Amino acid sequence: MRTPLRSRAMVATTHMLAAGALALKARSPGHALAIGVLSHLLLDAVPHRDYRWNSLGGLVLGADIAGGALAVGRLSGGSPVVLAGAFGGVLPDVVRPVERALHLKLTSGLHDTMHTASRPPAWCSLALQGLTAAGAALALRRASSVD
Repeated sequence: MRTPLRSRAMVATTHMLAAGALALKARSPGHALAIGVLSHLLLDAVPHRDYRWNSLGGLVLGADIAGGALAVGRLSGGSPVVLAGAFGGVLPDVVRPVERALHLKLTSGLHDTMHTASRPPAWCSLALQGLTAAGAALALRRASSVD
């Protein structure tokens, strides 16, 4: 039996937490959204693994995004700017299946170009994404406790 934990996209929660943390100093939700999208593309260049797009892929991605949104919202105190950054951090992975369903290729070229083909061992990917998510969560929590 194949596990749904292997695909071409980094875990959405990791993208959302990192993008939210990077958007902490953004001046507006629009700037934060742009920061989030850019951070997504940069993180996709880091070798990683995660879930496979099988029959449960959409459900797994949906649950992952919901969990990431709850985490970012809670850690940031509901900051609209940080939430916009987090949304930008996951937007390329949300747009991708929509483009496929509509037979469009608007963003897939850039997304595929930025995405690394390298697949590290699962433990290495888990450690890297865990450290990234934990560091971003700490930054978000620290920023919200200062305000």
